[in-house]
Amino acid sequence: AFGELASHTGGWVYLQWREIQCPDAVGLGGEILHDPWSWTPHCNREGDNTLADLAQREGLTTFLEAVWRAGPAVWDTLTTRAHTSSIIAPTNEAWEQAAAEMGLTVEELLDEPSLGEIVKYHFLGDNVDFENSLCDDRQPGGNTCEQEKAWEKCASPDFQRDGYCRQTCGACPSLETLSGNTMTLSTDNATGLTVIDRGMGPQNAHILRVEEGCNGNMAVVDRLLFSLCKGPDAKGVLQVAQEAGLLRFTEAVWKANLLTDDSLKVGDEYGLYTLLAPTDGAFDKVVKDLKFENFTEFLDSPNLAAIMSNHVIKGKQHMGYFEKECHDLAMPSEIIDLIPTSSSWDNSTIGCAELETLGFCSNSWIATGYCRETCGRCKSRGSKQKEALLSIADAPLSLLQSKVNAEDQLRVYNVDDSQVPEDALKVSVIREHPEDKKKRSQSVVIVPDIEACNGLINIVDSVLR
Repeated sequence: AFGELASHTGGWVYLQWREIQCPDAVGLGGEILHDPWSWTPHCNREGDNTLADLAQREGLTTFLEAVWRAGPAVWDTLTTRAHTSSIIAPTNEAWEQAAAEMGLTVEELLDEPSLGEIVKYHFLGDNVDFENSLCDDRQPGGNTCEQEKAWEKCASPDFQRDGYCRQTCGACPSLETLSGNTMTLSTDNATGLTVIDRGMGPQNAHILRVEEGCNGNMAVVDRLLFSLCKGPDAKGVLQVAQEAGLLRFTEAVWKANLLTDDSLKVGDEYGLYTLLAPTDGAFDKVVKDLKFENFTEFLDSPNLAAIMSNHVIKGKQHMGYFEKECHDLAMPSEIIDLIPTSSSWDNSTIGCAELETLGFCSNSWIATGYCRETCGRCKSRGSKQKEALLSIADAPLSLLQSKVNAEDQLRVYNVDDSQVPEDALKVSVIREHPEDKKKRSQSVVIVPDIEACNGLINIVDSVLR
C-alpha cells in the first residue's frame, strides 16, 4: 500500500491493507493527507493550470528540464494539488546567459552536480504575493518615512498591516527559498520592474511578469538565482589553491582582481573556472626573470592582471594525463542496470557517449574509471597531440604532450591526488603570442584536475607570460 502511495505526486490515496505490485515509479514522493474528509484539493476544476502547466505555456522549457532533473522534492511543487507555492522561473534566455558566463553550454550547466542546489534558489518556502511584498517606502500620508520613524510609528498596527515605510522602518519582508537563503523585493526606478535582490549573485533579477496558477504563482525573471558553492564543506577554487600551499598564486589573483575593472572574477561562486596555478617557486623565478626587487613589487606591477589572466580559463577544462592507451572500458551489465534511463532505451547498448550526454561524467567513479577518454580524464599519447584553448582574456593557449614523465614529479602539495598511471606523461600548457613567436612561454601541469565547487585547479611549474 505504501508503495502505491509513493508513486503519486499529488491528489489523495485511500489505503487498504492488501497485497499490491509496487510500480516502477516507487519512491518518487507524495504527501499523506491526515484528514482527507475535510480537505478540498486545489486544481479540481476543468481548465485549471498548475505551475507546471504555466511554465509549459510560457515556454520555459529549460526551467522545466532543470526542475525535473533536480528531482521530486522540487518537481512535485509544480504539480501538487495539496497546497499552494510560489516559484521564480528564469526564461530560457536567462539560462543561456548564465551558462555562457560560466563558459558552458546549457546542457553542460544542466549536467552540473550543483544543479539541484541552483534550482532550490527558485522555490520559496511560502506562498508569496509578489506585488505586495516590496521593500519600499510607501508613505501613509503627507509625512516622510523619516518623520514617521522619528515619531515611533513603525511599530503601529496600521504600518505593519498596510506595509508603510518598510525600508526606513527595517520591516522589509524576507522571503526564504528552499536553499535556505533569503531575498527581498524592491522596485527598479529606471524600468519600473520589481527587482529580486538576493544578496548572493553578481546581478539582481527583474520580475518580467507574474502568472497565477491553481496551486500557486510564478514570477518569470530575467536572471538565474544561484551559488555554486553551497554548504559548509564547499570550497571554491581559490580556497582549494590556498590550502594546497599555493600562497603566492592566490595573493596574485586577489590583487589582480583589485587592479582592473575587468576583474578575473574567480573569487566569487557564480562561475566555473579552470585555474593554472604556478607554484611559489615559479613565482620566485618570474620575479627574478622580470628583474623585480621582490614579490611585492611584482604585485604592484601594471602588468599583473594581464599575466594572471593567462592562468584562468572559463568553464571546466580537464587537463588529465597523456597515456599510451587512453580508452573507455566496457560498462558491466550490473552497473548499467542501476542507471535510470528512458524506457525507450536498450540498457545493454548504453556506452560512454550516452552517459556523457546524460551527465554521468560528473560522477567520478565513471569519469575516472569506465569512461576516462570520453569524460576527458586522459589523452592518447602522440607527438602531434594539440588542443587549443583561450584564457579568460582571450589569450591563445595550447595543450601539448610534455616530455616530463608524470611519476618523476615530487608531490609536496596538500591535495588528494589520484594515482598517476605508470605510462603517463604530463600536459604542457603553452601561452602563444601570434604577433611574436619568440615570446612563447610554456608550463608543465604537475598535478591536474583538483576539484573545487566552482571549477578545477591545475598546479603548474612556471608562470605563463
